[in-house]
Amino acid sequence: MIQSMLDLAVVEEGSFEAKRVVLDAADLVKRIEKRLGPWVRQEARELAVKPPAGPIHVPADPVYLERAVKNLIMHAVRRSPVGGKVIVECETRDGSVVFSVQDQGPAVSIGSEKEYFDPGSAEEHRELGWKADRAFALACVKKVADGHGGSVGIQSGIEGTSFFLRLPAEGGPNGNASK
Repeated sequence: MIQSMLDLAVVEEGSFEAKRVVLDAADLVKRIEKRLGPWVRQEARELAVKPPAGPIHVPADPVYLERAVKNLIMHAVRRSPVGGKVIVECETRDGSVVFSVQDQGPAVSIGSEKEYFDPGSAEEHRELGWKADRAFALACVKKVADGHGGSVGIQSGIEGTSFFLRLPAEGGPNGNASK
């Protein structure tokens, strides 16, 4: 939680500057899977990563992108019931790289999507049954997306809820990396 709060403070004060380098998003997801796998199993959940067919290049800040994707996965694990599965995918879509993390938790009510990525007040999140770290973690995901010219989103259904992080792909609009 402390790291999420520090990240959010840096981004909020305007000192966040994405140091973009071209990353292989598929490799990033595999590294995160390796690091979070033991924790996910300890939480009695399953982590299923669906790798893309080949490399996916995204110009992004490696530290902040990894934290953002980890935050999405950790949020999904906490939303899923014991024995549940969290599915992580990474793909290119319409000139963007999309990280999708699906949980098996309750559906998100239509119109409340924005609340999930807004740190809001502690009371609002207590009403949702959240701990403060979850609110800050998802707010950081949104700030990382904004800092890279990307976006976040939610799609909810009977099978659970998918949280998305979309960033410009290499060569796409706003998808230029520093050398």
